[in-house]
Amino acid sequence: MSPRGVAISMLAVSGVAVGHIVGYGIAHPQAAAREAALGGHAYLPAAAAVAIPLGVVAALAWAIRTSRQLGLAGAIPFRTLALAQLGVFAVQEVGERVAVGDAASSVLTERGVWFGLLAQVAVAYLITRSIDAVRRVVRLLTGGGRVLRDLVSPPVSFVSVVVRVQRAAVSVGLRAPPVVGAR
Repeated sequence: MSPRGVAISMLAVSGVAVGHIVGYGIAHPQAAAREAALGGHAYLPAAAAVAIPLGVVAALAWAIRTSRQLGLAGAIPFRTLALAQLGVFAVQEVGERVAVGDAASSVLTERGVWFGLLAQVAVAYLITRSIDAVRRVVRLLTGGGRVLRDLVSPPVSFVSVVVRVQRAAVSVGLRAPPVVGAR
């Protein structure tokens, strides 16, 4: 899998966890109703505790890795991330229903699923915009990559100034060996 594919996968899993929590939180603001609706979600807090930090690391790593690329070259496409999150969320919800003995079609009657689908799109948008913002900040801080490149190889003007100074300091006599130093 390409680095972009790995980043999108990690971001999608993280985004699904966030969207899952947000969707059910909006659909069921009262804790008792939310607990009843979250049957089959006992694993979610532990999964979110792993997936969300991994998603943050993936987002930061991708933003820094691609900060020197202009325009859309290094961007994570919103549409791709949103579709990945929607697919993972839908499969996850059906799997959760089947795991607790409910019919797969019961996902259609749960408000948390519908709000969760909307939350997936919103979270994907926020993730992609956040990555773009970090890319811009890194680009500004590094001068568009110029600072890092100059550390590896100094600018040509610096090298030519050093050579000129050395030439000016060396004088050559007609009958004697060269004398180093200023006259």
